[in-house]
Amino acid sequence: MVRALAREQDVAVLPGSLFTPSDERYLRFSFAALEERQLGGLGARLRAFGEARGSA
Repeated sequence: MVRALAREQDVAVLPGSLFTPSDERYLRFSFAALEERQLGGLGARLRAFGEARGSA
């Protein structure tokens, strides 16, 4: 999932299991280096990603 998000939607995330082994079903997002205009389209890109996989 992490690789596919980066490759297909240009969204970088980390698997939650890097922080806590029990968080294997979670993704961690970082917003620190983004400007507001860059963050605005994130929701649409994540929706498109989910719809392409039939999980919308």
